[in-house]
Amino acid sequence: IIMAGKGFKDADEQAPLYLRTTEEMLEEFSYLGSAKAEEVVITNTNKIADMCERISPVRPDKCPPVIENSDQMLRNICYTKAHSMYGEELPPVVKERLERELNSIISNGYAVMYIIAQKLVWKSNEDGYLVGSRGSVGSSFAATLLMSIFICLWSCLFVIPGIIACFRYSLTYYILADNPEMSGSAAIKKSKEMMIGHKWELFVLLFSFFWWYLLCFITFGIAVIYVNPYINATMVNFYEKLKLENNSADK
Repeated sequence: IIMAGKGFKDADEQAPLYLRTTEEMLEEFSYLGSAKAEEVVITNTNKIADMCERISPVRPDKCPPVIENSDQMLRNICYTKAHSMYGEELPPVVKERLERELNSIISNGYAVMYIIAQKLVWKSNEDGYLVGSRGSVGSSFAATLLMSIFICLWSCLFVIPGIIACFRYSLTYYILADNPEMSGSAAIKKSKEMMIGHKWELFVLLFSFFWWYLLCFITFGIAVIYVNPYINATMVNFYEKLKLENNSADK
């Protein structure tokens, strides 16, 4: 890509540099005769491999970063939030589920990763950035599958209904980020409701990025590093605006 961008005429004529199979290597050394070729390609390379000490390029353990008392810190954050939602005495089903998930996270050494993510979200919110951490991976995966099926079915009719379906389901992931306990199908339904009367508005908004998309094409995708966060931030603000309108209408 870089050579093509620099105008090299032979950019597509790259040398065949890749790891060859045993059969390809035997073919390369076939001029030595089959017996000698097998000795060079198979016997000698295995001899060299047997002389080498077996090493691993990475450590066998997970090697997570270290934050002192991260396990207890995670427990305190979760229980503080749970008590704020359910009161001083947690319902048995809530406490049991919380303990099960915390024990799974902490026993596998992932508590520090959750603390880092939480600190990043808190800091970003303090600085005025609209961010959040993802919730249920299962819900997100289910939503992706359902959205793909629905969009495909609409696209089978005509192209335009498929595009409209994309806009109709466009808020699904943002809804799941706000409501981790929500199922994928419920998030899709909520997105459809919120997008009523706003699909053309979203189309115009995304079309305003036409020149940015063109810039990404001209720069062979390099501009995506800047454009994607810009578009994502715009979509978050669009979602927050519709959420505010939706909450006002409910009241």
